[in-house]
Amino acid sequence: MLIWPTPTLEEAKKAYLEAVKTNLDDYIDRQIASRETPIMDKRMFYSGWVDFLDLPPYALEKIVNVEMGVPTEPFPYGNGYAIAQVLDIHRKGISTEELKHGSRREKIKRRLFNIKADSIVHAVMDSMLTPLDIRVRGLVVEDLSMPLYQWFQHGLPDKRSLFDLLDQPSDSSRPYLQSINSMLDETLVASRFKNYKVKDFLSYADYFRKNLHESQSAEDFHRRLITEIGRMVKNDIFINQAVKEDFEDSLRISEDLRQWEQKWTYELYRNKLVLDVKVSEEEVKQYFQTRWRELGIADVDTTRFYKYKNDVFNAVLHEKQQARIDQDVQELRRKYDVWINEDLLRSISVVDSLLGQQTTYFLRKNFNFKAYSPTVDIKWLGF
Repeated sequence: MLIWPTPTLEEAKKAYLEAVKTNLDDYIDRQIASRETPIMDKRMFYSGWVDFLDLPPYALEKIVNVEMGVPTEPFPYGNGYAIAQVLDIHRKGISTEELKHGSRREKIKRRLFNIKADSIVHAVMDSMLTPLDIRVRGLVVEDLSMPLYQWFQHGLPDKRSLFDLLDQPSDSSRPYLQSINSMLDETLVASRFKNYKVKDFLSYADYFRKNLHESQSAEDFHRRLITEIGRMVKNDIFINQAVKEDFEDSLRISEDLRQWEQKWTYELYRNKLVLDVKVSEEEVKQYFQTRWRELGIADVDTTRFYKYKNDVFNAVLHEKQQARIDQDVQELRRKYDVWINEDLLRSISVVDSLLGQQTTYFLRKNFNFKAYSPTVDIKWLGF
């Protein structure tokens, strides 16, 4: 498919009305050509082959009956909306045997469950958010976007609140700080629930900077800014609803919070143990030369050390860190009655494999084997 994402439903509707005049392929070409300097590569809008089981129900609903080569109507996509166009369909039947047993059956079973769950989530979201008539003040977003982008480019205060610099701007402060400071009390979002000011968003951005940090240009930053504003409002409304219904006092929530506390205590202690663990260039080269098969790469890749250097470094570092932790646990066992609650570990809900149930699970992305940090519950990676 071709997919054209937009941050708002209004922009998706405008794109749809333009795209149906010819097709989405032509519309994207026109959008790229209209830029004074090209900032997009058309290849980024191709989805590749997508299994229909992996499509969210609200997207599949728009795509399943659309004529090939004709743009779809807008549908929710990521944190915004999108229109799409089917370029080709690879039809592959599912045998009766696959429906009875095997990995295909399990995949279908999980996807059908997720489809039902996604439908419920979106129905709940629509029922809660639509009546609130949430409106983002476009002019305020425009005024905020550039100075905030400049601040991100220059560098935000590390491990300090954004308001440390905004509360007392000096005469010599950079212009972008003065601009942002003058806007703090302006209404950014209006709704029947409550109004949000610029300073409310900056309070949110104090903790949620990652998405904005990853922007590639001022225009990309502006799109991400709108997305983050919407996410802030949605989360605030849902949290308020949960508090009203006393969800925060439920045993399940309390238990989750307790596990979170244990997780971060573990992570902090683990980090302290391995701070002085180092990896030399010789160790990295030796690992690649003798243990390259553990990286999940083909024989032809064994000459391309430069391509996998970071992956090898991470693998060696993790191995040395794990050895240090094991050694420290052995030292503790000599002094204290240390034991591992295997029953508790196996009761944690994680990815399907037994390895996934271990506290020091080492998650890697498919295909490129890039490592994530160890975690107790893989679902926590979504936060």
